[in-house]
Amino acid sequence: MKSKQIISKLLLASVLMGGGYKTYAFAVQKQPVKAVQKSEVQKNDKEAQAVETIKKYFGVTFDKDKLQKNIRVEDKKELLNSYGVVSENGIYQAVWFTPRTEDGKVNSSIDEIFSVDIDEKSGEVLSAHAKRTDLEKTDTKDFIGIEEAKKVAEDFIKKNNISDIKELKFVGNSQYRDNWEVKYQEDDTFMLFYQDAKDSSKKVNLCVDRGSKKVFYFSTANIADAEYGKNDIK
Repeated sequence: MKSKQIISKLLLASVLMGGGYKTYAFAVQKQPVKAVQKSEVQKNDKEAQAVETIKKYFGVTFDKDKLQKNIRVEDKKELLNSYGVVSENGIYQAVWFTPRTEDGKVNSSIDEIFSVDIDEKSGEVLSAHAKRTDLEKTDTKDFIGIEEAKKVAEDFIKKNNISDIKELKFVGNSQYRDNWEVKYQEDDTFMLFYQDAKDSSKKVNLCVDRGSKKVFYFSTANIADAEYGKNDIK
């Protein structure tokens, strides 16, 4: 059964729509991922921290000069009213994505999007997204199923010690189409929801691309909490 409504990367979706990005079904995040240490980047340089976060968790580098950039800070009132995200500190968000035409089309066969949400005061990473989509690839014969997707997600959580979870518990999943410009005949993404079996306040949500067999998004803390509440999880 498909989710009635997938709320994935909600903060990201609003930025993309504002920047002319033809968005699709997007989700939102409490116990934070351990942020990149401040010694690894210039102090208080959150944009550099965002770039380092993409590299650290996804092993990806990108040319910022070739992508459209959107940097903004959402205060706690905006976050609660617009997205249902409880945040005392506000959230800094950096997004880079493939430029669009006026009608939202990509003048390229590859669609790129990278984003990071960071707690404005503590510097903790609340979510990160890194994906390159081949818009010409439509074959689904190599798509993985839910069990393999769970293994990919759980390996990612353990490798990166996401949310400092000691005893991992799978809560459920949702399935959806991440990029509607690709003419797939079925949903291309599993969104997977986890928490600590002994501490439900420690949550992490992940999106796994069924074709690449990789995690391209994760959320924790107050964003993960909001995603839990807004999704129809099976």
